[in-house]
Amino acid sequence: MDEPAKKTLTIASPLYELLSARLGSSGASSVDELAAMIIRDWLSQEGVAKGESSESHREDEEVVKERLRQLGYL
Repeated sequence: MDEPAKKTLTIASPLYELLSARLGSSGASSVDELAAMIIRDWLSQEGVAKGESSESHREDEEVVKERLRQLGYL
């Protein structure tokens, strides 16, 4: 399987050092890998990684709530 293309991300040295100090406890093998893990996690929490906007998330939530009301759960 082909690896996705990579881009360079520049961060401040103090932030790099903080990430570097946490490599051992993170399971990442490099600062790049740790930064990618953190960003991926943040994006998934925001719904961005799945291509969702916060608006579509709200709409989905409303549909589910309405269905639960119709079923008598709310």
